[in-house]
Amino acid sequence: ALSNLFLMISYIDTKTLKMNVKDVKSKITKNTQAILVTHLFGFFSDIKEILRLGRENDIVIIEDCSHCIGSELENRKIGSFGDFSIFSFNKWKIVDCLGGGAVASSNFEIVKNIRDEIKDYSFPSKIEISKRLFFNYASYILLSRKIFSIFIYPTIYFFNLFGKDILADITKDNLRISFSDKKKLRFTNFQARIGFKILAELDEINKKRKNKYNLLYNRLEKKNNYKIKEGMSPIVFPVNTKDKKRLHTYLLRNWIDSTTKYYGYSLNKNNIEEDLLLIPIHDNITYKDIFYIADTLNDFIYFND
Repeated sequence: ALSNLFLMISYIDTKTLKMNVKDVKSKITKNTQAILVTHLFGFFSDIKEILRLGRENDIVIIEDCSHCIGSELENRKIGSFGDFSIFSFNKWKIVDCLGGGAVASSNFEIVKNIRDEIKDYSFPSKIEISKRLFFNYASYILLSRKIFSIFIYPTIYFFNLFGKDILADITKDNLRISFSDKKKLRFTNFQARIGFKILAELDEINKKRKNKYNLLYNRLEKKNNYKIKEGMSPIVFPVNTKDKKRLHTYLLRNWIDSTTKYYGYSLNKNNIEEDLLLIPIHDNITYKDIFYIADTLNDFIYFND
């Protein structure tokens, strides 16, 4: 139903990690039929303002909620404001169901059409599901604290000496094990059970992540611009720095790995990775770890001042 729409996607403002409303407004033309609103890293965009623009210009609003499932704005879940919302359940997402995703809408006619469209899709084979399950389990083992510190960290550090971010190269989309791009596949009951289990714990997961984010934010001597609002649940801690390479190396030498590559575009059309270093905030990071990360960042900032 959306394949024939003239879709407008605005760039992310790296100062706020949101879509810039003025930029969105300036790009609306008489041909614009839909706006895809990206809620990046859990920092939801000004959806009410963008929704108002959509209503004024008879434009469909689609929310991309892959990074902020469970987040809330004024006691409403992000994803319930637009005409449609889309969610990804792939690897490295909040809800990992071995691939797939979801579309949500209050338009029951469109929902029915989508269901009718996918009912004849085939299911992924047991071999495909097994490959993804094996990859997830292997990732869990390799990234566990003990295995990572003994085997993975020395490898990352070694390649970093030669200016190579080996972990970023391994985990980027085009090198991951994935379902066939040539097939349209349905969600299996096994994947759905995984999703329901994660969703049952999602509020608690988001709460812990938000608490860790706020703790790290408050302990930094030099604040970033990304103070979270009520209801936000960031999936990473972004650091906006013009000295990213040195900071990444400094953190790595202090046993802290960070993400240097993210494939998206900022308001000035530079790749987001040129401006941001992403520090992990997840279940396996303890509050003691947060204190250590904060102290390490403060030492670097002090050193560079």
